[in-house]
Amino acid sequence: MSMKFSRLFFTFFVSFFSISSVLAQQKNIGSISGNILQANDQALYNATIELCPINDLSKCVILLTDKKGFFEFNKLSPNYYSLKISNIGYTNKKIDSIFLKEDKLDIQLNEIIMINKVGTEDEVIIYAEKPIIENKDGKIIFNVGESAASNSNNLNELLQKTPLVTVDADGKILLKGKEVKILIDDKPVELNSKQLQELLESMPGSFIDKIEVMTNPPPQYANERGGVINIVSKKGKVGFTFRANVFYGTRGEMGTGLATTYKKNKIATQLNVAISSNQFIGNSYYKRQNYYADSSNFLYSNTDYKNKSFRPTLRWNVDYDFNKNNSANFSLSYNANIGNNHSFSEFENINRHLISYKFNDRIISSDINNQTVNISGSYLWKDKERTGALKLIT
Repeated sequence: MSMKFSRLFFTFFVSFFSISSVLAQQKNIGSISGNILQANDQALYNATIELCPINDLSKCVILLTDKKGFFEFNKLSPNYYSLKISNIGYTNKKIDSIFLKEDKLDIQLNEIIMINKVGTEDEVIIYAEKPIIENKDGKIIFNVGESAASNSNNLNELLQKTPLVTVDADGKILLKGKEVKILIDDKPVELNSKQLQELLESMPGSFIDKIEVMTNPPPQYANERGGVINIVSKKGKVGFTFRANVFYGTRGEMGTGLATTYKKNKIATQLNVAISSNQFIGNSYYKRQNYYADSSNFLYSNTDYKNKSFRPTLRWNVDYDFNKNNSANFSLSYNANIGNNHSFSEFENINRHLISYKFNDRIISSDINNQTVNISGSYLWKDKERTGALKLIT
């Protein structure tokens, strides 16, 4: 009864959010959002934001930033827009040629830094999208933030859309057919293929900035014959963001994922938590007849099995900027696979008179309890000209 109730609950939960998502897409055609900051990374409160369609200046819309410096324009139709930011004591800033199109209806601008007013001229920026795929500095870069798929796909699905990258039937990530080293924000992820798959599935695509594919790895990873993939996450907007997902499968798989980010002043943190479980139940049987010179007999066999698994995953990442030249990072990850497998087989020998004369039972059970914890920290120093850097990792 409990399992039936769980299945009904998850089915209702997924259906509810699917319907809500469709209604939301119909209601809000498109959106443009961003964060306005001061030079010291503090949020700029009550800054005036004016958004105008370039071909119809009579339809301008004005908003004020909230306490986190955040603004968002909703219900926008595909068009070219210009954005003007103004606040007392700061140089006005204008961003031109923001293109909201059918295949990218949600644009989140990078953090916009306002500078103290020193003259009467406005600062004008021409908005230009990055190409979705770049070949730069010996890397193939998939700019996830420029792709419409980032809003609806998780990180594992985005990797399958990345050039040269494939995922095999066992969930292993391959680069040109070879196993690859996975980094998240330049830090290696030491997980098996199943744990890595569940971690990547818990990370929403909207939290990812870009995916870097390095067929010629840097010196510290020169021994990785398959190459290196570095996943670069967004620092997140000022304040708190939250995203959750739930999944359910017809074979007893179910789980949930939670992703949150928080940014304020000099600190940015990201937390990903996922819990998944499965229960596979099955049975098999066969019948065999043996013929001898003077007799014959039968062997009947019946097998029932049940496999259960519970897999929690957690990743916590913290970035702290002391100033423009010094920053530190801390990362913690936890993964576990807890479960048991049970199989019961029954064998029965029957003689030519169809009378049982021999029985044999076999029980195979195993318990699984694998738990992995990884902790890493790093410190990054850059010189004032940003031409040199020193990075320490532990």
